[in-house]
Amino acid sequence: MYMFASLHLCAQQNTSYDPVSEIMGGIQTRHAEGTATNTFKFMNSTVYKITFAYNDKQISLNPGDISEVFTGSIPKRFGENIRIDGYPADNYRQFQNSWQNLNDLSKKQRQYPGNNEALLKKAITDCETLIQQYEKLKNSTQVSGKFIEPKLYAIDKSIESLNIYIRDHQGELEQIKQKANKNTVVVSGTSSNNKTAQNSTTGTQHADDFWSDNGNRSSGNTTSSSANRQSTRENAVSDSDFKGNLRHVKEGDYFKDDKGQHYQRTARGATKVDRYTFERAQANRITADFERREAERAHMEAVTTHAINTTFTSYYAMRTAGQNLKDATSLDGYFDNVEDLNQAFAQKLSEVSRMGEELKAVSVQSVQNYAHAVSAANSTANADYTAYGQALGALGGIAAGIKADKAAKEAREELRAQREAHERNIKARQLEALLNIRGEIDNMFPEGGMPLSSHKIDAPVLYLFAYASNKNEWNEDKTVAMTVSNVIPVYRYNDGTYPYIANVKRTFETGGMSNPVVVGYFTDQAMAEKYQQSLVDVADQGRFQVSHVDIKVLKKDTDKSASAETDFWGNQVKPDANSKKKPVAKKKEDDFWNN
Repeated sequence: MYMFASLHLCAQQNTSYDPVSEIMGGIQTRHAEGTATNTFKFMNSTVYKITFAYNDKQISLNPGDISEVFTGSIPKRFGENIRIDGYPADNYRQFQNSWQNLNDLSKKQRQYPGNNEALLKKAITDCETLIQQYEKLKNSTQVSGKFIEPKLYAIDKSIESLNIYIRDHQGELEQIKQKANKNTVVVSGTSSNNKTAQNSTTGTQHADDFWSDNGNRSSGNTTSSSANRQSTRENAVSDSDFKGNLRHVKEGDYFKDDKGQHYQRTARGATKVDRYTFERAQANRITADFERREAERAHMEAVTTHAINTTFTSYYAMRTAGQNLKDATSLDGYFDNVEDLNQAFAQKLSEVSRMGEELKAVSVQSVQNYAHAVSAANSTANADYTAYGQALGALGGIAAGIKADKAAKEAREELRAQREAHERNIKARQLEALLNIRGEIDNMFPEGGMPLSSHKIDAPVLYLFAYASNKNEWNEDKTVAMTVSNVIPVYRYNDGTYPYIANVKRTFETGGMSNPVVVGYFTDQAMAEKYQQSLVDVADQGRFQVSHVDIKVLKKDTDKSASAETDFWGNQVKPDANSKKKPVAKKKEDDFWNN
């Protein structure tokens, strides 16, 4: 099982989060299979096409690609010449920085600018500017769409919150305008009346202005507090006045009834609130929901990124193990004999068992890694996902193990089938070679003969040997019995002739050989013995089981010819045994050389 290692960037940005570092963490290295330990490959486990320079060579890897083999120690860091889906790495950093800056500015818009027309108008302008910048960021063409897409939800929520702030501020401006119209009083009559009206107006202004600081503050505050309590009592509504008694509304939540009136839930019912308070609460709720979702998204993104790397690592380890198992089922090569084949088969069978166990381990681990990713990525959203992930890991691990066992079993069956095919081929080749060897033995040691007077052979003694074997069995794939005699002398008669081959054969038959094949004649004993030993040596290659028979004959003085008292072996015979005249050959017989 291969171990993978992630690389790092040479230069890190001063931000707390570097998107390029996260993406390039998916470019991993591993030692190259079947090569020296100082060689390695790059592997792209990201969803992006990554290009970068290494040792003055530009490397381009699509998702899932594995590079060529490089020599040297595995690098610990990347250089700066990196492009992600064709865009420079710095573009991604700039995008991330711009997005973070916009988020920081958007958070500042939550602060209430106060009951001030100029500040409200500025806040509206700021929100509109932020919306335009968010829209521009969404439509950026300087980074990969795969990088932007996961962030679109958060950007849209930010724009939605800003639009709510704009509507709130516009409502505030409208209220200021209406209040200014109410405070414009037309005064007529005497100066005394004018003064009274002016004082009345001034008193009204003091009561309305929260920021005023005059001698009547305590009185004004007391009046305002009493008025607020009176207003709260007047705005309080019992829960029984609402359909369903507000059972579906939590205390503190804001809601709107079927008449369009706005309320806040209380312990005993609800309190009527104005539209501005209701929309501000809605904006705060959306903002809080956005922050919660953003925290969940960041968590899921971190977990998912780790899960992707882990799953890719497990996947490639599983793919490598599967390929190793497939390679182990190949019983390639040329085998001269079944023994060599069985040795190679045993080795391959051991490899299949080992690779099968490795495939099973990495398959189960891959499924469990995926299940863990599902459980961890969704743990903040729904607790049921945790149980689902655990069940998925357990069931998936069992299924992966069964699948790996099946693959190993199929690999062993494939290996056995290849072995049987090789064995059939070997046996066919061995039988062919065996028949060829036996045919050569038949050609090299054919049936011999004895010389005739016309051959002008004057050697006083000739030498022969014989072998016996059932030639009907020579075409069968089995061990065949063969009897080989020793070399014996055959002496010339007094008249210069030699015994017939039939007489010679009967001598070998008398010695216990059935249907002997006489080899010779030889005029030199050493040459005859050399041929006889050659037959014994080559018989083993022809799968002959050789047994030896010793033909006993008496040696004779070669200076004397065979007489009437001795046969052609020099053995003493009775006088009447040779009383008959030796018949004269009526026609010429073929000799050993077919002359």
